[in-house]
Amino acid sequence: MDVARLAGVDPGDLVGPRIVSHGSRQIQHWDREHLGALVEGDHIGLVLVEGRVAGVWAQLTAVPDRLDPREGEVILPLPPRWIPVLATRTQDGPHVVYRDGAGLELYRYETRLAARVEITVEERTF
Repeated sequence: MDVARLAGVDPGDLVGPRIVSHGSRQIQHWDREHLGALVEGDHIGLVLVEGRVAGVWAQLTAVPDRLDPREGEVILPLPPRWIPVLATRTQDGPHVVYRDGAGLELYRYETRLAARVEITVEERTF
């Protein structure tokens, strides 16, 4: 894929596409693996309307060759500088947790979203 090449990423690292269609709009989404390990957050999204490209979204991380993932590891671009490191990804209740090879927690985020919604409904009588 040309978008991957522009970013200096091997197109063979892309996994997909997953395709979702809504009428004349189609969204194609690719994830990325490097040496068999998922690169967390890396993806390319392509929006087609009536077969023509309407939008492209890409987030691709430069992964150094020194990273040699083992089975079960992912490549995590670690915030805040987004430096790629090897980690294991686990679920801890509502949290996703990334740990290094020694078991130290590198990063955690909550999967629950909270929002306050107010709805006003006009009363109707029949």
